[in-house]
Amino acid sequence: RIVTPKEFRNKLDTLSSEMNSILKSRFDALKTANKKEKTEIQKICQLIVFFENRLPINVIETLKFSKNSIVILEKSLVVTENAYGEISFFHDNYFRYFLEKEDYSLFSKTDFKKISKFIKQMKPIYGNRIMVNYAKCLFYLGQIEEFLEISEKLLEELLCESMPIEVDSLARFYVKHINGEKYKNQRLKFMIESAYTQMELQSFE
Repeated sequence: RIVTPKEFRNKLDTLSSEMNSILKSRFDALKTANKKEKTEIQKICQLIVFFENRLPINVIETLKFSKNSIVILEKSLVVTENAYGEISFFHDNYFRYFLEKEDYSLFSKTDFKKISKFIKQMKPIYGNRIMVNYAKCLFYLGQIEEFLEISEKLLEELLCESMPIEVDSLARFYVKHINGEKYKNQRLKFMIESAYTQMELQSFE
């Protein structure tokens, strides 16, 4: 069972084909009442990855998902809720499974608008930790220039606030999605910061 976010984010080895098959079978076997709940379950699992295994339950409420979708995942020991109202995967293999299959095509721009609005409202509570997700929302909304601008500013703030997990998350996302000669210097900067933070995280093990 996952205890801290660092445990699953530091060493995300590729799952074996055997483990992939086992997890796929478990999800295929989940007893859902209808197609809508099955889609919601898929979305919830992708959102947990999106929020780095700390998905505020309020996001699910904002998107008006059925409460039964969470109940199904909890009863199947796929997810668990902590005292702060955050949903996480019960085991790191689930996180790896959905990280490898990371796909937000199920989400509409309306979904991302609702999520980004929620994030802005919750910033006074969560601080810059949750703003990494706001930057990601801008990217998926096609607001690339805004994403680039906010990412640069946010990176500096996260470094000043000594938030290595969030720095690594933002940097990995930036490097994965922003390409081209025009951005080579910015990409290098984010790559370096990601490398430094991974070394920092490993030093605490």
